Amino acid sequence: MFAGVAVGYLFKRHKAAWVQKTITCLIWILLFMLGLGIGADDSLFRSLPSIGGQAMVIGTATAIGSAAASWLLWRYIRKDNQ
Repeated sequence: MFAGVAVGYLFKRHKAAWVQKTITCLIWILLFMLGLGIGADDSLFRSLPSIGGQAMVIGTATAIGSAAASWLLWRYIRKDNQ
């Protein structure tokens, strides 16, 4: 990762439109491989509803917490401007 950052910094003046397409393709491949691994593991596949429920609770709590923090920050900034 650090090598990629260094190379990106050195060549930031050059347009590299192919990089975004490559990243998207690699992400799709990684997601496919993750699904393949989950599908091949019986114990993990059986516990998927439990894991999904926990992920749903964590995701919902994160979204609510982020919205509350944003709202509080907005009120604080708005109060300072008035």
